[in-house]
Amino acid sequence: MTVIDLDDDLGEHGIETPIIGWDNVLKAALAYAIKKPEDSDLNALFAGLQVYQQLKREGQDVEIAVVSGSSRNEIEANFTVRKKLEEVMSKLGSVEGVVIVSDGVEDEQVVPVLQSMVPILGVRRVIVEQLRGVEETYILIGRYIKKALVEPRFSRLFLGVPGLILLSMAMLSLLGLLEYAKFVVLLLVGSAMVVRGFNLEERLEGFWHASPVMFISYVLFLLLIAAALGVTYYTLNRGPVTVPEVGSLLGYVAPLTGFAFFSILIGRTVTKLLDREFRIWFEILGMVLIIIVVTALARLSSALRSLSPNPTPSDIVNAFVESGAFSIMLGGIAVVGLLTLVARVVERRMFEEEEGLAQQVQD
Repeated sequence: MTVIDLDDDLGEHGIETPIIGWDNVLKAALAYAIKKPEDSDLNALFAGLQVYQQLKREGQDVEIAVVSGSSRNEIEANFTVRKKLEEVMSKLGSVEGVVIVSDGVEDEQVVPVLQSMVPILGVRRVIVEQLRGVEETYILIGRYIKKALVEPRFSRLFLGVPGLILLSMAMLSLLGLLEYAKFVVLLLVGSAMVVRGFNLEERLEGFWHASPVMFISYVLFLLLIAAALGVTYYTLNRGPVTVPEVGSLLGYVAPLTGFAFFSILIGRTVTKLLDREFRIWFEILGMVLIIIVVTALARLSSALRSLSPNPTPSDIVNAFVESGAFSIMLGGIAVVGLLTLVARVVERRMFEEEEGLAQQVQD
């Protein structure tokens, strides 16, 4: 029998888990009742004791335990509950199954995590009865408002997003750009809904903990790509675009895009080196190819900028040929292709040598 407190309300009031045994759980429940008698977790504790008594009367060999998670986020809460349940199982020895007692659906989300450890024999959800009077309704609403303001996982949504909207509107007003307020509000609200709806916040946090270098690389990539798209959009929507303006646009967009992909390759290279993986041939070749392409496009951009606003097709072709962009790209692709072949041969030989050493060690 296990009582789940996923958001660790018990720990916030000085009651550490896991708690094992009737006497210890009853003592913890009474202590928590004095500190927070209105909390639904208190009902879950006493419901667990009740179910324990019922199973004991039926002759079942059962034990009761209380485990809690974390108030930071769902991933850490699930991980903490799993770790504490493992501690309970190691102390109790052989455990054939678990009956989970919780105060709501939120705590029950940990069930799939625990099913991989021990069979779940049942789930008992405790629903707290509330009077329907106006006064009790106001009290209940007040508690939910307090929860939204105090608990970090709720306050980020109910305070953080409105705060960003108000701050953005104030900044737009100071800059004389209040006419864009509707767009900014829709952008912030839509972004918050997407992040919360797809659980991107926890995924990004997990990605950050897995590889901070790659996280920074991808953020830099997105920023540079967004800047390139912004420059392109601004240039194309000013009116008729001349060939020299296309050359200028190419001169801005090519380095931004090149640096964007360069940041990804740099991140992969650093990550491999930190993991003591020194096979970074293809990342280096990718950087070389990016430098070649950006150089060729820069030469083409310079040639296009030197043309008149209304050049003939032959002028454009001549500018392309004289810029040397085609020859640079062709030569660069040939060099990268040759180096790729060499890298594959070297890598294959290194792999064969490693296999040979491993075979010698086994022999």
